[in-house]
Amino acid sequence: MSEDFTNIEAVILDKDGVFNDFHKVWLRIIAYRAQLIAELSAETSENLVMIRTACIRAMGVDEEDETIDPYGPCSMPVDNVRLALATALYITMVEPEPAYQWSTAFDMIDKAIELTNEELSVAELAETFPGALEKIKDLSRSGLKLAVFTSDSDENTKICLEKFQIADLFKASQAAEYKTAGLYKELCGQLGVKPENTLMVTDSPHDLRMAKEAGAKTALVLTGIIRPEQNISHMEDLFDVVYDSLADLDLGVTINS
Repeated sequence: MSEDFTNIEAVILDKDGVFNDFHKVWLRIIAYRAQLIAELSAETSENLVMIRTACIRAMGVDEEDETIDPYGPCSMPVDNVRLALATALYITMVEPEPAYQWSTAFDMIDKAIELTNEELSVAELAETFPGALEKIKDLSRSGLKLAVFTSDSDENTKICLEKFQIADLFKASQAAEYKTAGLYKELCGQLGVKPENTLMVTDSPHDLRMAKEAGAKTALVLTGIIRPEQNISHMEDLFDVVYDSLADLDLGVTINS
């Protein structure tokens, strides 16, 4: 460990891609949702394929190699997701049907999101990365304060924490909003720590930039939207340290038994 983390009093964790396996949960949900949108909207099999493909691409997903645009809607709150999907659907539909309405696109998207939530359980799909939960428990036992900062819904966040049996280890959480430096500072206020005495652990370039703006130290993990095989040289000013996974996180702290 080359970076000095002796001043760190709290660790703030992104959820998906850090300790909840983003690919096993959200890639399946994205694909299922896109299929529903296409089935609800298309009148021909050709149109169905076009709509499904447009919705998948609008989410920044490449299905062939299962990569995700780290700057795309996948790491955004649901309102941003709705807008991206509705735009893709509208553009696809309005060319063959000039009378197609923007409001109709949103109605279809909302229906598909609702049906997906009913038919796919986040709790059943949620799966953690090897060693991640034990690392979280170690950080808590060391006396560090823990918080979750995610763009996913508050409900989904609670479901995951309870399923993984770590809900009581987190002193605060911030969910369901576009992440900003201001919200990060508010979260630090809930923990009773200064941003400069926190470490943000995330898989997202946006999170890294946001946390840096707030004054925090940052750690990038390569288990989410940024994968080990990707070139991260252009991001080096955004993170203080990079780990293959949360399980490798080393702050040089003593674990209290």
